[in-house]
Amino acid sequence: MLQTALSILREAALNNRAGMWAWILQRLTGLALALYLIPHLVVLSSARQGAAAFDRMTAGIQTPIWHVFDIGLLAVFLIHGFNGLRIVAVDTGARSRRQKSWLVAMAVIGGILMIMGTVGLIRQMMGK
Repeated sequence: MLQTALSILREAALNNRAGMWAWILQRLTGLALALYLIPHLVVLSSARQGAAAFDRMTAGIQTPIWHVFDIGLLAVFLIHGFNGLRIVAVDTGARSRRQKSWLVAMAVIGGILMIMGTVGLIRQMMGK
């Protein structure tokens, strides 16, 4: 399995295929989102221990490093979501010749939303 993954990465790098890179990103961001569920559930489960425990947990995650983590999570979510929209568009009728155009369009829209989200998170971090 590792050998297959390495051969896919090698093929994508050698052929510079946008669709292959998008496929790889979709898998990696999906894995990152699945792994994110673990700390998310830990934070939410602290609410079962009472309001004080939940307040302590949420106070602990209001540090700058966690805000950086939030920005990374936003990036992963946008990449996965917009790449998923591109896949749906291609699968439901957009010609595969346009796959690169769809990828660029989704990257531009995602980039704009990433900037807006990052500015919002930084404002929240600064307390404004």
